[in-house]
Amino acid sequence: MTDSRDNSFRTLVIAAIAGGAGTVLAARLGSGIWFGASFALESYPHWLGLALPPVIATLFALAVSFLLGSRLRVLAALIGYWVIATAPILISIPAHLLLGGENPAEFAQLRLVSLVPMGLTLLVPSAAFLLALVFVSGKRA
Repeated sequence: MTDSRDNSFRTLVIAAIAGGAGTVLAARLGSGIWFGASFALESYPHWLGLALPPVIATLFALAVSFLLGSRLRVLAALIGYWVIATAPILISIPAHLLLGGENPAEFAQLRLVSLVPMGLTLLVPSAAFLLALVFVSGKRA
């Protein structure tokens, strides 16, 4: 990226986008592997479908954290991960309201409740970012 002491706003935004989007894509990759394998194999363990996406995202989060080289950038990547992962659900609520969907309160409640299980899947990769905060050299966050 750049010098490990460069924690300008621009660098932090790049770290948030790269770390966040990359980790979300890594989880999607795990989902794709599980989806393809579940159709290809007869006796595929279903629990692996739940475990594979967070495991791949966690490995990616650890790798990207050490490449970022600064605790502040790792923290930016963690925040970017949560923003990018939850944005589709949060954006759907005002979109539903603007397009005049029926029962906006019920729709909003259903979407916000769906954040709970999704948030639980974000915890393991988030722990990888937090673990990396301990080991990454550079300025403290």
